[in-house]
This record gives sequence, C-alpha cells and structure tokens, in this order.
Amino acid sequence: MSSKIISIIISESDENSLDAFKNYEYIDGVYIPKNLDDSFTELNKLIKRKDRNNLLKNKENEFLTSQHFALGKYIRNEWGLWKASRLYLWFKEKEITHPDDISSIILKYYYRKN
Repeated sequence: MSSKIISIIISESDENSLDAFKNYEYIDGVYIPKNLDDSFTELNKLIKRKDRNNLLKNKENEFLTSQHFALGKYIRNEWGLWKASRLYLWFKEKEITHPDDISSIILKYYYRKN
C-alpha cells in the first residue's frame, strides 16, 4: 500500500450541542415532558395504580432512596436529561442543571402530589 493518511478530522456531533434536543417532543420514541407538571402527568400514565400505591406507601425519604436507581434512572435517561432535552432546559432556566437533582425534584414532586 502506498497511501498514507495526511489528516484526520474529528468533529463533535450535533447531539452534543445544548440545542440539539430542545424542541423534541419525543426522543427515541419516548415522550419528553415540557415541565414539572407534565412530568407528573406522564409518570401517572407510566405507573399502574396498583404499583403507584405500593411505591407511595413508603415514607418520602424511603421512596426517594429506593427510586433513585429505578424510576429516577428512567427519568434521567429516557427523558433526555443528559441530552439537554426540553425538560432539562426547563429546569436549567430555574438554575437546576444536574440530572440527578432534576430527577430527585421530579420524584419528590410526584410523591407529594399523589
């Protein structure tokens, strides 16, 4: 072989841009809530009443701890909190930017509102 590589250009994907997913209503087929109230509505759609009652029978702190790597993980990953989704940007406007903090707020709100 007589060819050689002169240069390689690696550029950031548009997915890493803070604006990449801001207007997406769905990411990978999953609806992304617009705000905290919409998050509550979506969680009520996702969680069956029987399961909701079992989850919410615990004290708030136990619920939050037990759901950090369960429902909280779903919220962080599926609702695009690592991808600057519209939900992430809604919280960012309120100066809350870490996905763990956002999912904790959503879970606490969900617990208290039910």
